[in-house]
Amino acid sequence: MDQQPIIICDNLVKIYQLLGLEIVALQGLDFVAMPGEFVAIVGASGSGKSTLMSMIGGLDRPTSGWVHVADYELTKMSEKELNDYRQREIGFIWQHASRNLLPYLTARENIQLPLLIKGALNAENQAYIEQLLDLVEMKERADHRLSELSGGEQQRVALCVALINRPQILLADEPTGELDSNLAQQMFTTLRRLQRELNLTIVVVSHDIEIARFVDRVMTIRDGRVATETLKQKNEVADGDEGDGQSEHEQEGIYEELGIFDSAGSIHIPDEFRERLGIQRRARIELVDDAIIIRAVANDDETTLQTIQQIRDKKTEASVKTQDNVLERIYQKVTTRLKNRKSIKGK
Repeated sequence: MDQQPIIICDNLVKIYQLLGLEIVALQGLDFVAMPGEFVAIVGASGSGKSTLMSMIGGLDRPTSGWVHVADYELTKMSEKELNDYRQREIGFIWQHASRNLLPYLTARENIQLPLLIKGALNAENQAYIEQLLDLVEMKERADHRLSELSGGEQQRVALCVALINRPQILLADEPTGELDSNLAQQMFTTLRRLQRELNLTIVVVSHDIEIARFVDRVMTIRDGRVATETLKQKNEVADGDEGDGQSEHEQEGIYEELGIFDSAGSIHIPDEFRERLGIQRRARIELVDDAIIIRAVANDDETTLQTIQQIRDKKTEASVKTQDNVLERIYQKVTTRLKNRKSIKGK
């Protein structure tokens, strides 16, 4: 029997309300991950990467669409059920290691803490902690407090904390955002090792272009939709002594970037392609043998294009004015309250 996906996100839409405005974070996004897969999500700020991670992690709900992870359909679950799901199935690691760690505890004590809270610090789990410390190469530093650890070491401790509940899925949101390039490569190598040794499914959000060397698939999000996927055709890593991040040897991979059709049958065509061919609002689409040809329309309707652009500009201007007005009202209220407090104290 074919292996079934462990994560399925179907036609996700997420709209936030901010200062009276509707912010569309996801626009019919589809995403699938297989068990044991290492997937990277990349995209510009505001493209919807972190929103997708929050949906998979049960931290947020879509406006429409559905999320199915393992044996859970998240869109139908109560808050209590989602909390249980997060504790059982998901490990989280964030850009700031301190979000997962307590500064006055040692590395080992930070990892033990979730088990102590549950009353589950038994011999079996103690052995698992030692296994995790070994996998992230932190055994020698396990009894040091956070102030004695580097940023890379703190992130590796945070990894152990994220994995202490033995989750099936690890979600990593910019885990190398505060690390230099060498430490970032060490972190990706460590994630790859954990994926293999613990049979984890890993989804990582990153701006680091080097991440393609370490993952099975790179998914690019633009404007709340999946635009492209980059697949590695050859993915073999010979792990040596990787402690210093310098001795791992990765064979050159062959990468192929593919366009992705969403559930509505739409596909993103890169801006540079359209600009080079002079394609604007409309295009001529032709089916030729086993190919689809997209051509520019000569003398596309310039009046319509100008009208659309004018409407967009007006909407942008109105949005800015609305935000400015709201912020001004907030400022006036705060200023008035401070003046009233001062006058009361003066009396």
